[in-house]
Amino acid sequence: MFAICLVASEPVLLGGAAAFTAASVIASPPSPPSDTCTDAELIAGGKNPLFRRFSITYQHKETCVTLIVKDTLTKNGMATRVLCHDGLIADGGLDRLGRPIDRGIGEVHTLLRICEQAVKEQMGYCAQLELKPLTPKSGGSFE
Repeated sequence: MFAICLVASEPVLLGGAAAFTAASVIASPPSPPSDTCTDAELIAGGKNPLFRRFSITYQHKETCVTLIVKDTLTKNGMATRVLCHDGLIADGGLDRLGRPIDRGIGEVHTLLRICEQAVKEQMGYCAQLELKPLTPKSGGSFE
């Protein structure tokens, strides 16, 4: 199992999240979902309309990147097991007899570079993908 997370090639911290830096835009992703709240409703609820709309747009782009990575890994025989807000969890997939395929770390890193290229081609973003450990930071077990 591999956890793959999205990081910026030139990180800019925005509320704790790394922003992707735009390269020349090759293809425009679909528009983010529209906000159903008016500015007055947001302000009355103590929320900043600008930050809310920025958050919706950013989350949408992050989702588009994650789905491109998922599709690219699938095309290359990996199996995505979990989609999460900043990436996904995948494994090597199964062979013809249904046995798990053990992919080496070198092969996984090569696939990550292929995924980065797919993101650049489809969205125009220079994203950097990294493997994320599936162990707790404390060093202990999840059990």
